[in-house]
Amino acid sequence: MIWHYREIIIAVITFLVIDGAVLAMNFYTFFLTAEHNLAINVAGRQGFLDEPFTDNQLMDSLLEIVA
Repeated sequence: MIWHYREIIIAVITFLVIDGAVLAMNFYTFFLTAEHNLAINVAGRQGFLDEPFTDNQLMDSLLEIVA
């Protein structure tokens, strides 16, 4: 009796395997992207914190040129 539904069982198993593989790849790319986003956010925050110092150094340099 089970051999009667063999094609359907194979199709369902194949679908589940492919679906599981796609789900695993989605989780992998999600966590990989999350790590990259954290690094980008930290770099952006560091640049934001360094900006006033850079502006002050630029103004000091300009004042030295003018003076």
